[in-house]
Amino acid sequence: PDRRGGGDDGGGVLVVTTHMHAESAAVRVEQVAQMTSSIEALSKEHSPSLIVLCGDMNEVPGEQALATLTQGPLFFQRLTKSTAEGTCVKNDGSGESEDLDHIFAVAPGT
Repeated sequence: PDRRGGGDDGGGVLVVTTHMHAESAAVRVEQVAQMTSSIEALSKEHSPSLIVLCGDMNEVPGEQALATLTQGPLFFQRLTKSTAEGTCVKNDGSGESEDLDHIFAVAPGT
């Protein structure tokens, strides 16, 4: 079978992108809950061998919405690591950078 697109026979890669709310941590937590539910449904439908989640999460590592991703039910692992340069410049005029863009992955069933 052709597994490039995944399909119903499984084995493909499910890629999810997002741009989460910038101002409200509570909204980001709700967005993660909705996104996790959608990812679970797509995973059941298509049986991917890998799920990749990436995007502008508008949170630094350790904040609540990102921490939720590494907990059940999907247990994503963060693939990006923070650097001194961060991933974007703060929008406060300071010229400092912060790590707001992330890549997570999980192999369902492992």
